[in-house]
Amino acid sequence: MGKDELRSPRARARSSISTTGYHMVHVLIIGGDAAGMSAASQLRRRAPATRISVFEKGPYTSYAL
Repeated sequence: MGKDELRSPRARARSSISTTGYHMVHVLIIGGDAAGMSAASQLRRRAPATRISVFEKGPYTSYAL
């Protein structure tokens, strides 16, 4: 087992998000209902430099981002 495999999934995800500008992270969320917009909102708070796109088939979303 490597050192990275011993860390928790949350710690691995946190270490993969870069805010230094060396690589751009783009997250695509499918579904603008309560769960999708809640995920986008949490991601925006935790990683402000991350580019977030939400796709919703209808004209409305549950929350404003």
